[in-house]
Amino acid sequence: MRIERRREPTETHPVETSTSGTRPEPVAAREEALAEVARAEARSADSPVAALYAGTKVISHKDPIDAVTPPRARVEAEDLVTRVEAHLDSAGGRAMARDLEADAARFGVPAGGFEGQTNLYGGSNLPVAWWTLRGALGDPAGRSEPSERAAARMADDLERATMVTDDPALLLAVTMREHPSAWTAGRGEDRVETFSEGGLDYLGDHLDAILRRVPREARTGRWEVGPAFESGETGERVHPAVIPAADQLVAYAAELERAEATFETLVTEVYGADAPEALASLSPDERRAWVQFTFGRPGRTHAADLEISDRSFSANAALELLHAEGNTDLGAILEDPRFEANASVRRARTTALEAHWIEAHLLAD
Repeated sequence: MRIERRREPTETHPVETSTSGTRPEPVAAREEALAEVARAEARSADSPVAALYAGTKVISHKDPIDAVTPPRARVEAEDLVTRVEAHLDSAGGRAMARDLEADAARFGVPAGGFEGQTNLYGGSNLPVAWWTLRGALGDPAGRSEPSERAAARMADDLERATMVTDDPALLLAVTMREHPSAWTAGRGEDRVETFSEGGLDYLGDHLDAILRRVPREARTGRWEVGPAFESGETGERVHPAVIPAADQLVAYAAELERAEATFETLVTEVYGADAPEALASLSPDERRAWVQFTFGRPGRTHAADLEISDRSFSANAALELLHAEGNTDLGAILEDPRFEANASVRRARTTALEAHWIEAHLLAD
């Protein structure tokens, strides 16, 4: 289920903060009007931005400044329960395994999947995706029937998330591995800090930009900037946000949209005049893999400084490598055997494969 975007003017949302001090109020109406004129010019037929996307297979141009409200997609809880129910018993798990295995080679995933965190299979040689569905939506007593209450929550969250993203299959595939409890999180006054409880370590760094992507009706409460601190696990600086637990799927949707916009910007910067050809080379599955790669490894590292296997090898470095070789076919993200050495690419391939399955079996009309 992919949703065509339509651009509509949307309001600017002030960012609230949970730390001392205040954030600036939204810009004055005159300044916002001038900004809108500038954005309209950037989207005009004669602008470099418009030229970049002319003739490509890009579903939509995602302006990282403009807020966008796509058409609302209705995700019925009853339909979701029915579709999930067909896959929660062991026979459904085995069928899912056969489907994933049949498509794996096309996604650059070896038979049996990669080893480690990107493996396709968990206990009893059943897919990780199946165990996640069962754990999130299965009956608490361990039976295979889905919990209608849990599925209704997931359907409600997914409905709100599709106000932000046009690719709910990728959203579910990413959260399936990153933070599956986001599907059926608490309600009421429950709030989460997105580093320790949500997996969105840097949401506080760019919350103002994220809120421009998330209409008010998609949120159940306040989103606040949390304090930055050093992670005791990695020693790296993190800067989470504090949001309602029920809004976690929406937050992931916004972060993935931001990652896609970042990826398109990187292609533009690296490929220049060849960017339209490079973007046009992408299939939907290849685009999903690049979005996951950019989401999971957002830094701008450089190919000249790193080996492909290095942990910090980023989407930007991969694009630089391909461009230096004169390669405008970005399908290399799934096809080039060299990229298999990178853990983030392995995860991107596995995620794209699982998103393909989710779209076909849980979200297909």
